[in-house]
Amino acid sequence: MSKIQHINPSSLSHLPSRIHYLHSFLAFNPSTDGPLITSLKPLLAPLLPTLLDAVYTQLLSYDITARSFLPSQAANTPSQEPGIDEKDVGALNLNHANIKHRKDFLREYLIRLLSNQDWSPQSRFWEYLDNVGVVHTGRKHTAKKNSLRVEYVHIALLLGWLQDALVGVVMSVKEDEGDGGWTMERKIEVLRALGKFLWVQNDVFARHYCEDWDLMREEKGRGWLERPAVKMAGLAAVGFVTGATAVAFLLA
Repeated sequence: MSKIQHINPSSLSHLPSRIHYLHSFLAFNPSTDGPLITSLKPLLAPLLPTLLDAVYTQLLSYDITARSFLPSQAANTPSQEPGIDEKDVGALNLNHANIKHRKDFLREYLIRLLSNQDWSPQSRFWEYLDNVGVVHTGRKHTAKKNSLRVEYVHIALLLGWLQDALVGVVMSVKEDEGDGGWTMERKIEVLRALGKFLWVQNDVFARHYCEDWDLMREEKGRGWLERPAVKMAGLAAVGFVTGATAVAFLLA
């Protein structure tokens, strides 16, 4: 039996320490799993417009997710196009200014992901992802961007949906296609690395929505006033979606 590792709960409030723990637990190896993810760039880059449209088509399929995009998404962008009722989610479409703005944001995220060269816990890439998490809580805005609040359950579900979509893309590639070919072994390695990353990404979102009771107890011991914990329905949702994706993949 291997020696048990000690993790100080308070260390998880420090982003590099938290990422190090996540990497360790998930067996994410920055030197091997990172390059496996970036190896997807030649495959996914030509598909980005299609993937972006698919993501926002999915989000606009439900009023509960679409309503997040009704307020103006950029401070220098008119809140609505002429003739569109601010309360009418059904009027939103892929060509609406708010949706185009969000698509640009997601495009930047995917390009950074597929181009990243430093996957170590100290990398500024994780700081970028952490900031993305903060932005979606609605607690941060700038002169160029208005605040955007998206509930965690929808974020978790979208990550599960995105993983399923990427599994489909990777598994559909012919073995002799692309640089070096896409053997079944390579596909599995890439999907495992991608799955680990998405769970790290999930946590970087969740940490800004969910209370950590270990940290709460420590803070309470230093005079911190107890607050009610945020409900964690989204964690169950992403676990279900990702688990279902894994089962479907194994049984295919």
